[in-house]
Amino acid sequence: MHVAVCFRAFLLITLYGSGSSSLEWTLQSFLGHSHNLYCDDLTTNITAPEIGHWILPSGIPAEADGRHYEIVTKFNIRGYILQVTNITREMSGVYICEIRRADGTTRTRVLRGLNLSGPKFHHWLDKYTNNFIRGAVAAACLLVPMLSVCFVQKYRYRTEEELVNSNGSQTSAAYRNEAFDDIEKKSDIIDTRM
Repeated sequence: MHVAVCFRAFLLITLYGSGSSSLEWTLQSFLGHSHNLYCDDLTTNITAPEIGHWILPSGIPAEADGRHYEIVTKFNIRGYILQVTNITREMSGVYICEIRRADGTTRTRVLRGLNLSGPKFHHWLDKYTNNFIRGAVAAACLLVPMLSVCFVQKYRYRTEEELVNSNGSQTSAAYRNEAFDDIEKKSDIIDTRM
């Protein structure tokens, strides 16, 4: 049952939502506020012996959750309004109102979306706070290893030759070459009188 309801909701979302950027059947609300969802629209006219049976985005009936949902009777029709109180992010999704006849058979369904594109925010920074935090953590994860490698490269252990060459005092590639040093010493000893 749950899979069938989810599939129908997904199918209807794609069919109804593909052509327009703002969907008339969806509502957007602030977090922590209340909102009313109506089990009626222009194409389905709910009348007195019928009732509205609400199914939450999680697939359970609204009667099962009395904390955030209240079913309101209006125009002598039970379930005409689903009052959603203290809205949270987890409550966003597609709500289905099944219009049932007096014998319990379903005549039709009405879809209502709540915060499908995210909730409203009082200040524009509220929307991006989590993204800023994620970006800062990602930048730190990238920069800390990279700067550590640069630090180790700059201050790593250097041999005596590298230290002398980096100071610029001896730039000869033959410096500290024992064979070359021996030739220089022997050339000083060689008698040039010949």
